Amino acid sequence: MTIKKNIYEIEIGSPPDYEELVAYIYLSDKSIADIIERRKNKQSRPSDDYVESEEIALLHKEEGPDKVKIRFSEYAAQNDLDVDKVLKVIKEAKEELLK
Repeated sequence: MTIKKNIYEIEIGSPPDYEELVAYIYLSDKSIADIIERRKNKQSRPSDDYVESEEIALLHKEEGPDKVKIRFSEYAAQNDLDVDKVLKVIKEAKEELLK
């Protein structure tokens, strides 16, 4: 049995077209059970666990810390996302961005 879990990841970065740091929000489907099984059997190298992520949003504070804005990606516009999980990760990303 393979357990798939949506993993939301936050990355703080500095794209060339923004003066301030931004927070990227990514979503990936990682097969947790497969990774654990490969590691138990020592059949896994760290590079085997790499799973591509889809960017779902970018948060920026170009207009100041009290006016954080969000830009959703095409992937987010074309796929159903869990509202509660997305709201939670947006809040976490905003907190990370404002540190």
